[in-house]
Amino acid sequence: MAVDAWREIATARLRLRRFRAEDLDGLAAILADGETMRFLEPPFDRAKAERFLHKAGLGRDPLVCAAARRDTDEVLGYAIFHPWVEDGVWEIGWVLARPWWRRGLASEMTEALIGRAREMGVRSLVIECDPGQAASARVAGKFGFREEAPREGLRVFRKEL
Repeated sequence: MAVDAWREIATARLRLRRFRAEDLDGLAAILADGETMRFLEPPFDRAKAERFLHKAGLGRDPLVCAAARRDTDEVLGYAIFHPWVEDGVWEIGWVLARPWWRRGLASEMTEALIGRAREMGVRSLVIECDPGQAASARVAGKFGFREEAPREGLRVFRKEL
C-alpha cells in the first residue's frame, strides 16, 4: 500500500500539510525576506511567490508543503520533500521565516520527514544546501547525513534508510 507523501504530519509544534491557496500571504512574506532567501535566490515579489505556490505547492504531487503552527495554523515556512535525481532517493529541506530560526523547528521537520520517508520505503534521503548554509549542515549532521561530493555548486548530504 502506497503512503501519501503529503498526508499531514503532526509534530510537537508543527503541522506539515499541503499548501492551500489562502496560504499565499504568509508564504509571500517569508519569500520576500532577503535574509531568509540569502542562500536560495533573490527575494520574491508577490507575483513570483504566487507562481511558486502554484507550481511547487498546489499540484497533485507537490514538491513542498506548508510548515504551519500546530496551534494556530499560521504558516511559518515550508518543508521540501520530493523525489530527487536518483531512483528511490528523495530530497528533504526546509525554509523558515526568520522569527522562527534557532528554535529547533528544522530538526523537528527533519525527524518527521525521515519518519515519513521510512513509511514510504524510500531508500535514502538527501539534503542539498548552499556552501554557506552552516545551519543546514548542522541539522544534516545531527541526523546522521553524510556529506558527499558537491553537485551543481551545492553541498549534498545523504542518509541511507
